[in-house]
Amino acid sequence: MQFSLSLTFFAADVGADHQTLPVITLSLARAVWFHQRMRGLLFHPAPPSGNALLIERCNSVHTVGMRYPLDLVFLDRARRVVGVRHSVPPNRLLIHGGLRAASVLEATSGWLPLHLLRPGTQAVISEG
Repeated sequence: MQFSLSLTFFAADVGADHQTLPVITLSLARAVWFHQRMRGLLFHPAPPSGNALLIERCNSVHTVGMRYPLDLVFLDRARRVVGVRHSVPPNRLLIHGGLRAASVLEATSGWLPLHLLRPGTQAVISEG
């Protein structure tokens, strides 16, 4: 798996409490083809901190056969966060991101600050 892209999260808005989201950047591999999307991180070693897999055209995942828990971030077509699942254990049959989810970010559980990712948080993907 090659982590050749980067993904950065930005706050959707500052909000009434004037708290801003710190910029969160990670290295990204992309699963585009059917067999890549079906496999996800299955049979891969846990990605090191700062790396994740983006599964395109996907609104639900399973963790059957996984050897480690996952943090999941569901994104809509505009790459805004629509759902977050923390520390999903192995051998779960279906984790659904909702009807608006168009892709899902899979990462090893524990290093991504999920408490900062609220619905509407914008993700931007760039080369390198």
